[in-house]
Amino acid sequence: MSATKPVIAVDLDEVLGCFLQALIAFHNSTYGTQLKLTDFHSYLFWQVWGGSQEECQVKVEAFFKSPYFQDGIAVVPGALDVLTSLSDRFDFVVVTSRQSFLEEHTRQWLEQN
Repeated sequence: MSATKPVIAVDLDEVLGCFLQALIAFHNSTYGTQLKLTDFHSYLFWQVWGGSQEECQVKVEAFFKSPYFQDGIAVVPGALDVLTSLSDRFDFVVVTSRQSFLEEHTRQWLEQN
């Protein structure tokens, strides 16, 4: 990072990577649902798909171990182009609320994408 450029924090999920689309594909395939992106009004997923918080935790842990998460998070269309177009005037840092046990995978995803 440059000491002279302003720094912009960029969120990872839904700004750089299509986390919810992968989660929806996993949930629909695994549990036979027909969720859509527009169904997600909250990141408290049990409020979207029903069930308890404990059941939700089990589902999300299964998602993190699945190919839908491991290999299925697409880049948000246009995200790289926007960052590249602004990179001469700004530096960027990526922020996320992902759990720390996902750090290595998250860093690999960022390097690859």
